[in-house]
Amino acid sequence: YSGYAIHEGTIYTMGSRDAVEYVIAIDAATGKEKWSSEAGPLLTNGWGDGPRSTPTVSGGKVFAMSGKGHLTCLNAADGKQLWKATMEDLGGKVPGWGYTESPLVDGDLVVCTPGGAKGTIAAFDKNTGKMAWQSTAWTDPAQYSSIIAVNHNGARQLIQLTMQSVGAVNAKDGSLLWKIPFPGKTAVIPTPIFEDGHVFVCAGYGVGAKLIKVGAENKAEDLTPDMNTS
Repeated sequence: YSGYAIHEGTIYTMGSRDAVEYVIAIDAATGKEKWSSEAGPLLTNGWGDGPRSTPTVSGGKVFAMSGKGHLTCLNAADGKQLWKATMEDLGGKVPGWGYTESPLVDGDLVVCTPGGAKGTIAAFDKNTGKMAWQSTAWTDPAQYSSIIAVNHNGARQLIQLTMQSVGAVNAKDGSLLWKIPFPGKTAVIPTPIFEDGHVFVCAGYGVGAKLIKVGAENKAEDLTPDMNTS
């Protein structure tokens, strides 16, 4: 279920061969495979096996999340693994349909959503793989949305959606800036949208949409308290 990231004539995606997931680089001009690199063991699922995430390309590196939650950093030129981390080591548990988010590169950080008691969101130094922080004040399990980064109220805010809530942490240290309940059901998938101090989120399975105003001092106001808006 991986999509494609295209950069400087190379197509990057993910797939599976036998019982292993791979990050794969393809020459866009010829269609020939340039390299493949192991991303982690195969996620098996009644709705289709294999990886779900689209790789992220930045600064000569490729960042990819396997279905079982192995975050890998590869050299974009040859696929050599530079560092690796697992969501399980961060307290995460594989969601029912696997880890699906695309890692977010923001400045010197690569950010992802392990979920769990140690913190919903975690950030690593993108060059060394050393963990920078984990959001200990926000501990929802991971769902399927990807993180977005915005500048608002004087801070770099990392906004994410889970089955229980929508909120933001400070990119500097992972501290919680604001959080609003979100009553998701079954699976929460769409990525949040931010514009002009407002965050829009939605989910299927009869849940609907929610609009949040993030005002001064990050006071979050739910503008749609009735979730029956689908």
